[in-house]
Amino acid sequence: MLLRAYRLTDRIGMLLLKGADFLHEWLLGSGESLLVIVRRVLGALFSVVIAVFAAIFGVLWWLLRGIYRLVIRLFGGAGYVARRVGVGGKQGARQVTTVMARRAARAEVDVIVTEDPLKIQNRRLSFLVLVLGAVAVIAILFATDQSRTVTPVASVAGVGADAFILDATSIPTQEGLGLASIATPIPTATTVPEVLQVGGSIAFTVRERAQTDIWAVEVGTRNPIRLISSATDDRDPMWNLQGNRMAFASHRDGNWELYFYDMDAPGTDPSANVQRLTYDLAFQARPSWSDDGQWVVSESYQEGNLDIVARRIDGTSVIRLTTDPAPDFSPVWSPTGRQIAFVSWREGNQDIYLFDLDTQETRNLSQTPEIDEDYPAWSPDGNLIAYSAWEQGREQVYVIDADSPGAGHVVSIGRTPTWSPDGLGLAYIADSIDGNRAFIYVVPYGTGGAPLIISEVPFGASHPTWVDRALPPAIVNAGGVDLAVTEPLYEERIQPRSLDLVGLQSIPNTQVQNDYLSDAVNDSFNAFRERLAEETGWDFLAQMDELFWDINRLGEPGVDNRNWHKTGRAFSIDSNALLGFPPEIEVVREDSDPSGQTYWRVFLRVDDDLQSGQLGEPLRRMPWDFLSLGQDIETYNQGGRLRSEVPSGYYVDFTQIAADYGWERVAAGSNWRANANTRFFWMFYKPDGLSWLDAMLEIYEPAQLGGYLPTPTPMADSQES
Repeated sequence: MLLRAYRLTDRIGMLLLKGADFLHEWLLGSGESLLVIVRRVLGALFSVVIAVFAAIFGVLWWLLRGIYRLVIRLFGGAGYVARRVGVGGKQGARQVTTVMARRAARAEVDVIVTEDPLKIQNRRLSFLVLVLGAVAVIAILFATDQSRTVTPVASVAGVGADAFILDATSIPTQEGLGLASIATPIPTATTVPEVLQVGGSIAFTVRERAQTDIWAVEVGTRNPIRLISSATDDRDPMWNLQGNRMAFASHRDGNWELYFYDMDAPGTDPSANVQRLTYDLAFQARPSWSDDGQWVVSESYQEGNLDIVARRIDGTSVIRLTTDPAPDFSPVWSPTGRQIAFVSWREGNQDIYLFDLDTQETRNLSQTPEIDEDYPAWSPDGNLIAYSAWEQGREQVYVIDADSPGAGHVVSIGRTPTWSPDGLGLAYIADSIDGNRAFIYVVPYGTGGAPLIISEVPFGASHPTWVDRALPPAIVNAGGVDLAVTEPLYEERIQPRSLDLVGLQSIPNTQVQNDYLSDAVNDSFNAFRERLAEETGWDFLAQMDELFWDINRLGEPGVDNRNWHKTGRAFSIDSNALLGFPPEIEVVREDSDPSGQTYWRVFLRVDDDLQSGQLGEPLRRMPWDFLSLGQDIETYNQGGRLRSEVPSGYYVDFTQIAADYGWERVAAGSNWRANANTRFFWMFYKPDGLSWLDAMLEIYEPAQLGGYLPTPTPMADSQES
């Protein structure tokens, strides 16, 4: 018995193996496409189901036919017996009776078997399952018919939010293969986030090669292009509500004036698309449009003070709106046309104010003495104002109700916000953690949700402005305009020396005793010095305090001996430039580091004979007053205090120009309030990614560094273990 079972199992296994091999060759050996294979398998399954159904139907038909014959014989046999009894006598009757009894018993058994209700129910269920299976197979084949399901979808070749709709036309197939001729699946329409459905374009500013240009990106493309460029600064872009013009400030004609970019102008020539609005030697910047597009409000430096001025774009009318002695700047016109938000120092700190054109009244909106707000932006309905401010070492975006004075609430980390044209989103710019790039974000406002990245932009980009209109196709197709500054700012040329060391180069026309810098940075310093003299009208860096330090020189009390001056990669300006009437420099405190470190921004005053507006611009920031230390205990403990008023006159951002040429400011020491030697507002260095020790090894041999080299850690002899 076991032997028979083994042989039966072996034959069944061989049959399964041969069947599998046949299926493999039938399905995959031909090299057909996946769709054809699936169809073939489904066809085979359908054939098997039909065959099983036919077999069951045949069995049922055989059973029904047998029952029918049995019934006929039963009733037909009874009549025959009756006739035999009537004519055949007793013997025949007994034989017939015996036969009848046997047939009746057999018929009774057959009837009992064939009329079992459980078997009848099982047959009915089996028939129903077969019918449902057949229907399912037919439905699957119908649903997977490619000629019916692959319906071409119209390709949307749009901009803005429409660019989120992918091209979903049918994909061509290779003849005879059935597979798509490209590897990617058929794309489908991607749902556009509601906050981006308005589409449009966002303009912003980027500083490159010591000047600022205006860039723009169409929402949905992530492909920013340079929109406006000149050899000098172009900045402060602002779209009008009509979407056909963008006002901006520029120094392209020798002094700061207002211009506008015409979206409807043909061609890609920037000069054909840009028109000048103002013709005045006085400083003009930060323009903003009225609701009807016929007026522009801006900051204007008049009579030694920065104020808010409104003017018709046709030049027929100019109205001075503010006359407070404190600086008023960063104006923005409300969408309703009857209010202007701006920033002012008129109450001793930098707050956001509202000016009512009907009542001519001004009121403080933000009222936050501990926070300096800037860059206000109205929501399209005129109910909210977004702005940015520094708090706890971070620049953050806030929103405040225009009818509810007080502190606004924080929306996100970022700067210079702008509203989407429909008011559903708030866009802003934030730098990456690595400090190499920035991003334009938009956060859904009111409905909630995580910020979305609109585009990656160059590091330091700022001042976005959003309009619900695409950029001119001619500009987009041309890839934007070219950078107007074609030459690099400087080129470091290192003189060859023995031992692969970098030498020192003398810096001419200075009053420093050791007037040397490393040959690796002297060219950038000379280029920076020349540029600074052009921007201010005089050679401020001829009076530096320090350049190169001898390796054995000790630092002042509290100053580390590992000073960057010893590397030949640092310089210190004249710290006494803070003295004078007026001082040559002004220093602004910036606690722009979450760790609590303090930095300083230095502003250099333009030559007194050139204070007509052609060089520099007015100050908007309040300088730090180091000279007030002896006035009270609190001022002494804080290392000084803010000045009581913003100095008048024209200045340049010394720190920014130095950074354009690779020279970085040095953070103040942690004890700068108590130790004046560690304030370091005077010191700038150019590490080029080197550590202090690596910079020293550029100009010294290791044997010359002595105790500055790290001490090797003694290693135990492996043989002792």
